Amino acid sequence: VLRPGVRRQVERDKAILLVGARLIALVPTWRANDPVGHTRHFVEAIYEQTDLRIEATNYQRFRANFAGRPGVSFPDVLAELSGERVLTMQFVRGTKIDALPAAMSAARKAKIAETVRMTMFKMCFEDGFVHADLHPGNMVVQDDDTLVIFDAGLAKLLHEDILIQFIDMSKCLAMGTPDDLVAHLQRFHTYLGTIEWEALRAEVSVFAAKFRAKDVAKLEYGELIGDMFAIGRKYHVHPVTDMMLVFVALITAQGIGKMLEPEHNVFATIARYLIPILMKRNEHVPDTAEAKAARVITEPG
Repeated sequence: VLRPGVRRQVERDKAILLVGARLIALVPTWRANDPVGHTRHFVEAIYEQTDLRIEATNYQRFRANFAGRPGVSFPDVLAELSGERVLTMQFVRGTKIDALPAAMSAARKAKIAETVRMTMFKMCFEDGFVHADLHPGNMVVQDDDTLVIFDAGLAKLLHEDILIQFIDMSKCLAMGTPDDLVAHLQRFHTYLGTIEWEALRAEVSVFAAKFRAKDVAKLEYGELIGDMFAIGRKYHVHPVTDMMLVFVALITAQGIGKMLEPEHNVFATIARYLIPILMKRNEHVPDTAEAKAARVITEPG
């Protein structure tokens, strides 16, 4: 049930945040990050959550996208008992994903972690419709290990140009070369002034060597994304607002997977997932050890 006065409060908060963003934009070094655009994008997404009809529609779309897919479910919405200010859903029993029994076997936890990863990958790389608030409080696990996902108010529909951009960036991070990442920046991003591409390529090479040298258990997707965007800021590469929201969602899902299965190499899993998608789209597949390993597993025999 939407609480009285919530919409007015969100409107006030929006005005305050936009004033702050405009002040930040006065600083030249921060202006390239488009603080006003990112803030407006964020507060508009929050405002949409004050109309529960949008959330009901999101649930319907997620249920359609995952129809027939085992291991994951979204509650059914009772349309006749729902509206702009009230959302009535199917009651579901389960255990919060961050409160699973300590005695649960590692194999079961790994299976659940895989379900979380595959669910997010399908949203991000295939459907282009992403649950952007996929934290542990919005997921429960049923007795048969089915993952049930709630709170679909904050969701993002990716247009085709953003979807392929996100696929390509993820490809670069999981199995690409420094040249692949530079090519991605040249193909998809806008930037201010003249870019020193050779200097940027050299820095990307150092960045790639740093994270590929780490033990898989110590790799943090969030740290990787943070370092990557730091390089972008240094060279005045203009970030894409929709990409940021999806990266945050993917980082959150990866954190849940790591909580359940600490030793898992999420980059190898992303590479395996992306290989058939890249081939279907006639996109470049890198000639790297990571890509070759992914293809061996993806294309047995």
